[in-house]
Amino acid sequence: MPPGDLVIASDRFGKPFLDGVPGIAFNLAHSSEIALLAVHRAPRCATPVGIDIEPTAPPPEAAAIVRGWFGDSDRITYEALPTTARDGAFARLWTRKEAVAKAAGGIAALPLDRFAVGLEEWAAVAGTPWQVRSFTPAPGHVAALATRRKGQ
Repeated sequence: MPPGDLVIASDRFGKPFLDGVPGIAFNLAHSSEIALLAVHRAPRCATPVGIDIEPTAPPPEAAAIVRGWFGDSDRITYEALPTTARDGAFARLWTRKEAVAKAAGGIAALPLDRFAVGLEEWAAVAGTPWQVRSFTPAPGHVAALATRRKGQ
């Protein structure tokens, strides 16, 4: 299909999709000069994907974000870490939560305090149909990709 014929629309939560192109889902994230694009192709219907990227250096208000936006499980995981390990853990938890929420349709569809992502590299997200994987796309950055679990 010619690029000029592609129409990007938004669902009820504001998540973009390709209108009239069945079987393709995508999500985009960027941080400073790095952009990531996740694309999923399925024969009959698109399976949503979510992707996020952040610098590994946390914002000054990281502890307040954890208290205000994370559920008990992720907050306890974060606060149990030695102070020196919290910087990397914050970015890892935040990107994992954002990727899952974006796959689900956004924070309005799945608020960040309603699910726990933990710090494992690859894990199913309990109580949801999602799985999430962390990776390092470039030095000084962490990213996460969320997809539906098989059979969900």
